[in-house]
Amino acid sequence: MGAISSMIAGTVVSVGWQLSGLPDSTGIDPMVTGILASTIAMIVGSLASQRSHPVPEHIARALEETARWAPSRPAC
Repeated sequence: MGAISSMIAGTVVSVGWQLSGLPDSTGIDPMVTGILASTIAMIVGSLASQRSHPVPEHIARALEETARWAPSRPAC
């Protein structure tokens, strides 16, 4: 749900920003507002759907296995 809401929010805000003439009055490019809206929608959408659509077990196991094989960070 987060990815879809991110794409929709970014597109709507960017196009709306451009069509409303706000780039001329604010000096802020529509891409900036679209990316900001997209990022917020991604986070909110992902958190909202986390309980109803949890990470599948096989992906969680793959992530755990990858973490075991990842090189450890050296101490600073």
